[in-house]
Amino acid sequence: MLTTALATLALMSPDSIATVPVSNPDPNWQARHARNLGLSQRSTEVLLLGDSITANWDAVPATLRSSTGTTSVANFGIQGDRTEHILWRLQSGEGAGTNPKAILLMIGTNNAGAGNQSEFDVFLGTQAVVGELRRRFPEARILIQAILPRGAQASDPLRREIAAANDLVIGLRDGQRVFVQNFSRSFVAPNGTLRTNLFLPDMIHPNANGYAVWARAVKRNLALMRVGRNPVDIIR
Repeated sequence: MLTTALATLALMSPDSIATVPVSNPDPNWQARHARNLGLSQRSTEVLLLGDSITANWDAVPATLRSSTGTTSVANFGIQGDRTEHILWRLQSGEGAGTNPKAILLMIGTNNAGAGNQSEFDVFLGTQAVVGELRRRFPEARILIQAILPRGAQASDPLRREIAAANDLVIGLRDGQRVFVQNFSRSFVAPNGTLRTNLFLPDMIHPNANGYAVWARAVKRNLALMRVGRNPVDIIR
């Protein structure tokens, strides 16, 4: 099924809105972008890239340190971001001087949610972001983290779309510089509902417990990436 879906994508126009770089005029977004440009002037071991789910790592610094094993971390998450925003940010200088060993990418929930884009758009946008990262940081290892589940029930259309997008993104791994880790099941109860103890009331953003689960999930792969070794693909 994955092969068929990727073949379909190959026939699609590359002009998905998810692949067209765009800025965000919101003053808070612009301020965070300016801050990220400042952070881009120094080298860092680990680069975090994504939307508010990534940005909120700033609220749990001790958990982040326990996961990364270093304080040399640059968090380039920005609230509301979609793939097209990250493309614009990278092309506008974010990360230029960081030379990271490891890049953790989680993006796409806003493409599927507020952006009303399809799972194919999410895939194409993620593919474009990964391509941009490969060009700008050829020595870095990139770990694409599956989008966290949304929707209270397993039957929720948004839950299904995100799961489909995560399946498509598996096709981006190359075993050399691009890897995929899916730990989304840790956020879902056996009956298919989201684990309320791991989310804020909006049931989109993890709470402190959720970030602790996330930190444990990626800790081993981050340790490997920081010493120049390949992480392990975990796709289910």
